[in-house]
Amino acid sequence: MKRAIIISAVLLVGSVLADYYMIKVTNGYISVSSSIIEKTIEQSVAGPTNWWDDMSMSGVWKVDDGSGTNIVPSVGVVTGIFAAATSSSMSFAWTNIAGISCLSFNTVTNATGHYADYVTFGDNFDMLTNSISVGAWCRKISAISYAMIIHKTDIAGNVKKDFGLYHDSTGLKFSAFVNQANVITDATSTLITNWYFVALVWNRASGMKVYRDGVCVVSNTFTTATSYDQAFPFSIGGNFQGPDTFMFHGQIRDVFVRVSPAGLTDAEIAVIYSKSRTPYK
Repeated sequence: MKRAIIISAVLLVGSVLADYYMIKVTNGYISVSSSIIEKTIEQSVAGPTNWWDDMSMSGVWKVDDGSGTNIVPSVGVVTGIFAAATSSSMSFAWTNIAGISCLSFNTVTNATGHYADYVTFGDNFDMLTNSISVGAWCRKISAISYAMIIHKTDIAGNVKKDFGLYHDSTGLKFSAFVNQANVITDATSTLITNWYFVALVWNRASGMKVYRDGVCVVSNTFTTATSYDQAFPFSIGGNFQGPDTFMFHGQIRDVFVRVSPAGLTDAEIAVIYSKSRTPYK
C-alpha cells in the first residue's frame, strides 16, 4: 500500500503570496515543491543514490550541460554564468572526455597573453556564522601557478578573502585558505592532465582540512575566521579581479558547496569520492 504524508505552507510578504511549498513523504521518499523554484526535488529518507542530488548541499553543479553559456544546478537554484576578467572574448569550451561532458577553462590566451575565463555564481554562499564545505573534480593542462578552482574573495587589494581552493605555484600542490593568512597546502605534488577530486572543509569547531581523492591530506586547528561578506561573487575556474590573477587552465566538473553549522565529515567526503562518476575516479 502506498502511504503519503503531505505538509503544505505559504509564504506571505505583507498580504501578497510570495511562495507556496509542499512537502510530501511517500514510501520512504521526501519530495519538496516550490512555486518559485518551479521544480520538485525528491530524495530518499535514507539519502540520495547520487551525491550530486543531495538536498543537504547548498549547491551542486555537475558541469555537464554540454552547450550554452551557463551552468545549471542539480541541487539549489543558483545558476553559474560564464564571464571573462577582461574585455577580451571568452575561451570556454565544452569538452567530452570518455563520454562525460565537462567544461574547459582558459583554453586560449587573450591579447595580453593571459587566461581570463571564470564562472560566477553571484554574491552567494557567504560563511557568515557557519562552516563551509566546497569541492570539485579538476584536471590541469598547464603548470600556471596559483590556479583558482573555487573561491569567494574581494577585489579591494585582495586582502578580505573568505575561502578558496587552488593549485599553488610549487609542484601543483592543492592549497586552501580561510581568510587571508590561514593557508594549508598538501605536501604531495600532482600531475598535469590527471583528474583529481579536491575539497576544502572549514569547521568552526575544529579547523580546516584539504582532501585529495577522498582522503584528508592536510589540516589545521584554525577556528576563528571572520566572514567579510563583501558582496563579491562565489566563482570557479578563476578570479574576477584580473586576467593574470589565479586563472585555472584545464577542466572542472562536479562542483559542490555546503554552508552549514558543521562542515562535511571525513566519511561524507569519502562517500562523495566513492560515488563519483568514471572516468575521473
